[in-house]
Amino acid sequence: MEIFINHIDVNDVDRTTLILKTLITLFSSFPLMDFSTAIQYHGKSMNEDDRLVCLLSRRVPYFVEFVLKKLLST
Repeated sequence: MEIFINHIDVNDVDRTTLILKTLITLFSSFPLMDFSTAIQYHGKSMNEDDRLVCLLSRRVPYFVEFVLKKLLST
């Protein structure tokens, strides 16, 4: 996702539109929230993939903030 976000350019409307459509597709595939603390409560019943997804979800708020900063920058 960082690769897409880094290529957002408000001066290039076509590229930014394509990137935003891609991000919308990705963001609609999973909830935009940090659920990393779920490991504390459900860690014993989780497999390694579940734990990894939970840990990586910590970065979601930063992705959202980064997208907004890129879109609002001039």
